Amino acid sequence: MIYKTIQYLVQHTNIGVHYDRDLNKDKKITTIADASVGTEYDAQSIIGVIIWYEKNIFNVYSNESSNKCVSLTEAELHAIYEGYADSEILKVILTEFGEGGDKELTMLTDSK
Repeated sequence: MIYKTIQYLVQHTNIGVHYDRDLNKDKKITTIADASVGTEYDAQSIIGVIIWYEKNIFNVYSNESSNKCVSLTEAELHAIYEGYADSEILKVILTEFGEGGDKELTMLTDSK
């Protein structure tokens, strides 16, 4: 798709390109958090978090949990906490940029 767009711009230099953005559209923050519990040998859980603002990725990370989790539920709760904390940081940043702090936050996880 990028190649076709560049090819079009090169071939039609006299035609302007304009993209409309809907500024009134409700923008939301979506966070996916997941975790895996450590084995009996290393006892270190891995957590992963992906944070989107509308269709833009804000943050992605996967690292070892800072605490020793003895169950998958505990590891999932730790991942949810980390994802929520980073989502709140994004809300603060958006408020400083004038986007407003009343953004909807959606948390997704595979916990039951």
